[in-house]
Amino acid sequence: MAEHDRLGLVDFCDERGFDHFRNYVIADSARRYGTRVIAAAAHGELPGQAPLTPLEVADDALVNQVLEGLGFEVKELRPPKWTREELILACSQLFSNDRVAQRVNDPAVQQLAAFLRQLPFHAPQDRGLNFRSVNSVQRKLFDLGTRLPGYKGKPTRGGALDKVIIGEFRADEAEMHRRAAAIRAEHEPKAWALFSAQGQPSDEAGVLGSSFVYDNGASRSQELREGHVVVIHDDEDVLGIARIGRIDQEDGHAGATRYVAHYGGTWCALDGAVSADDLKDASADMVAQDAITPLDLDKVEAMLARVAVSLPSEAAEARSVAKIRSIRRRVTGKDAPVGGNGEAPTGGRREVKAKARKGQDKFRKNLIQRYGYVCAVTGRCPAEVLQAAHLRSFAEHETHNLDEGVLLRADVHLLFDSGLLTVDPTTRRVVLAPSLSSYGQYTQFDGAEFAEGPCEKAITDHFLAVTGTWTGQQDGDEEGL
Repeated sequence: MAEHDRLGLVDFCDERGFDHFRNYVIADSARRYGTRVIAAAAHGELPGQAPLTPLEVADDALVNQVLEGLGFEVKELRPPKWTREELILACSQLFSNDRVAQRVNDPAVQQLAAFLRQLPFHAPQDRGLNFRSVNSVQRKLFDLGTRLPGYKGKPTRGGALDKVIIGEFRADEAEMHRRAAAIRAEHEPKAWALFSAQGQPSDEAGVLGSSFVYDNGASRSQELREGHVVVIHDDEDVLGIARIGRIDQEDGHAGATRYVAHYGGTWCALDGAVSADDLKDASADMVAQDAITPLDLDKVEAMLARVAVSLPSEAAEARSVAKIRSIRRRVTGKDAPVGGNGEAPTGGRREVKAKARKGQDKFRKNLIQRYGYVCAVTGRCPAEVLQAAHLRSFAEHETHNLDEGVLLRADVHLLFDSGLLTVDPTTRRVVLAPSLSSYGQYTQFDGAEFAEGPCEKAITDHFLAVTGTWTGQQDGDEEGL
């Protein structure tokens, strides 16, 4: 708990791979500590024990029972008060239904609850138990209904702001519905088709798989937001799909404003599985070579389902980026990536350089003699699927250094070389790219213990190079986290 006070909630949770949500807290005077992350961290302080994972402390009732048995005071964290924007949305729903509150089994209530949970007005650590659940939304609709003239019963315990918003709807209902629609338009999930012109220099077009560059002269350039889904395409094919993690703004040519949308953390290459013509079905107004075109998100999801691909997970990226930044701080000893030249990492995927590898068979044989038929990530493997892997690119160094070599299962080797899998050099545990979050056969290896033996410096260099592309960070980006 002292470490929690020193680091702060965000860094304390990030270092342990926990999100910031808290249903229950340990109450210590005026301070509040999330029960699950404290219990997980405390377990690692026991002799011979490791910290617990989020899954191992997912049972709130059991965690609370253990903490209370140790003498801690555990309290439920109540959800925060409704904001003005949330109340406008709820009142709009109430007035649209002829001022009659709907119940939890009504799809409109379920949709409103889901939308409220995705709004950014409350920090995750402040949301508490049952935040904007369908039951709590139903309760709020009935609270608002008791504030209407003509209500016969006793008003329920709503907030003072409830009465204000009800009064504004009664004074000008049409205007308040327009405000509700504007809130929805601002925060509803969106998808965009981004045209990638092949052959352009990377500083003008971005780096495929990592970033997209555009300026304020592009149609709809001001509408892109962090969290929006982007589908990157050229004249013929859809190249891949991702979710924007961050948008940087800088001065461009001739007084223009230049934007760089970073999306490397959730990039999923499609390699032509979907054509540019197929993409047109998801847009009402796609024009050839338009840089930015709006898409129907439901149609995009259906298009991806036909090739067994899921939409990139915003929550998965947020968790992974927080975890990776925390590890990078431990590795580098500072709040910035290694480098010092002030430039962003140069690519969402490292360039693949193919050269004939003389001595590769002997290299594999020597690794097998050292490690046996054991993949450094997955464990024992048949010889037929076990490959010799280099922690540093052979194409760059052209040496077979046993201390910089490991044995990897063929598919894991491909993920490693593609920059989708790396190793935390401080714990020697596997770290996966956020884009793999929907593939259960690989997420089982996230946090798996990596084999002992390979060179620590090579592992560190690989980790820093790969994770820099996932977060799209520049030097100093991590400061103040």
